[in-house]
Amino acid sequence: MKDKIFNYAKAQVFDNAKDFFIEASGFDMKKPRHQKMMDEALSVLEKEKPEAALSVLCTKLGKDAYTSGKIKVGDIEISCNGFSRVDEAHVTDAYICVITAGEWHIEDARRARHQVYIDTWGTAFVDAAKMLFEEELKAQIKNGEYLSDPFGPGYYGMPSSDTRKFAEILDMGSLGVEVRESGIMVPLKSMAAIYLVTDNENVLPPMACSECFGRVDGCRYCRNLSK
Repeated sequence: MKDKIFNYAKAQVFDNAKDFFIEASGFDMKKPRHQKMMDEALSVLEKEKPEAALSVLCTKLGKDAYTSGKIKVGDIEISCNGFSRVDEAHVTDAYICVITAGEWHIEDARRARHQVYIDTWGTAFVDAAKMLFEEELKAQIKNGEYLSDPFGPGYYGMPSSDTRKFAEILDMGSLGVEVRESGIMVPLKSMAAIYLVTDNENVLPPMACSECFGRVDGCRYCRNLSK
């Protein structure tokens, strides 16, 4: 796979996006008040975003791109504490990608609650597109191979500013995504990620580590693996 683009329509990811929205909002759908708020959120979504285009740009790097606990593409090196836990002898492939749901905002700033709804919906649709994309990746790997959770800026101890390195490898502009000097991606409802494929599921960091800053003294897991 080289610079392949995956496009998903709103309807393809809506059910999962709805579940993510409910979870992020802390709604208990057994409560009438939360049911009413969800109805309002759905109404705002339909009014402000009757259509939504979700896109993923992905490049297959191959297993040789992962070496010494880093991703290396030419002169560009991407590292994080999560990588350092994965033995390269078990890595069979690597993918780098950017996922975007485009712009998610409303013009009428007076409706603060509606803006919160739209912002939450945007994040939920990115997560839903990511889930669908991961299913496509899993369908391509061999039996006995395992797809990691996404490593990316802000996760597993990877600096948020590393989005600039992703932009040097990927043609983010083809999806209308740009990276500011600070590392912020625009549109904001975008994410960058690296996936590793391994032949041993046990060499991958636990999901609980994904949002950790990655200090070696942070928990027993890192302390044990650092020895």
